[in-house]
Amino acid sequence: MEDGATAAVPGPGTEHRETVAAAKGYFSHYLQIPMENCSAEESDVSDSDIPEYKEKIHARLQAGKMKVKYGEKAFRCPFCPGKKKQDYKLKELLQHVSDVGSALKRKAKERAAHLALAMYLERNLASSSGNSLQLAVEPKNLKNEQDKCVWPWMGILVNLPPGPTGGDRLSKQLSQFRPLEVAILGNPKDQILCAIVKFATDWSGFDDALHFETHFIQKKYGKVDWNKRNCRRGYPYGYGWLARFDDYHSPGPIGEHLRTNGGLRSVGDREYERQQEIKSCIANYVCQIEEKNKHIWKLEQKKDQKAMELRRVMEEKDRLVQEHNHS
Repeated sequence: MEDGATAAVPGPGTEHRETVAAAKGYFSHYLQIPMENCSAEESDVSDSDIPEYKEKIHARLQAGKMKVKYGEKAFRCPFCPGKKKQDYKLKELLQHVSDVGSALKRKAKERAAHLALAMYLERNLASSSGNSLQLAVEPKNLKNEQDKCVWPWMGILVNLPPGPTGGDRLSKQLSQFRPLEVAILGNPKDQILCAIVKFATDWSGFDDALHFETHFIQKKYGKVDWNKRNCRRGYPYGYGWLARFDDYHSPGPIGEHLRTNGGLRSVGDREYERQQEIKSCIANYVCQIEEKNKHIWKLEQKKDQKAMELRRVMEEKDRLVQEHNHS
């Protein structure tokens, strides 16, 4: 290198550029998440926050802070300003908010806002117009709703035999189904003692819950048998089944416990949520990889800068030694 020449500071190493490029290319294609937004703060709400967020939006609609009606029979969705179709009839707008509010692929915040608008339309505009417009908004299909189970997965035991019964005791008796815990509802003085069996929240827990239900069906102590009101005793665990839609909405201690400690989910709901959790984790890992590679690049720049300075010092030293030897 000639004296006075300026050496360019090299960029990140080839191997690091390839790592970042490969990660971006693969994961952004898989997730369809713009990499530049990885570090952006997530503005969406979670599924568990939907009821609360829906109430907030509904309050704003009631207060007139969002305009919905633009004429005698013209309505617009305030949450879809960029949508090609802007003007709706009332029934069309109700159908639009129903579709978006029940679409699992939509973000929770978007679904909650449309559910709030549906509630506002049905309570205010639909009733005032004299139209009978009742749409099943959440979810759209009642049959789909009735197919849902309580999640975290739970089993129900009723008509337990009298005698000393406790959660730990029942857990040991039901150990083949791997319950996480058993909650006894009522007290030994009750004529019908019942319990809630909680299973793991993942798919292994769902499998255990199904085995639990199948076991009681095979023994003729399932839900159908209980509904026939045979109420015969003799089986040490009473009657048992997997908690579902009708149990969740039932009156009494069973329904109250299920509503307090769980929610309704279909198998499809849980699979979709699991996929979203996986995608979120992968996106987080990709961002971490990118940040670490940026850090490595900065360290390499510092290393190369120090090496360049050391080389210049050594060249200056050699020059001074040569001048001294020639003098």
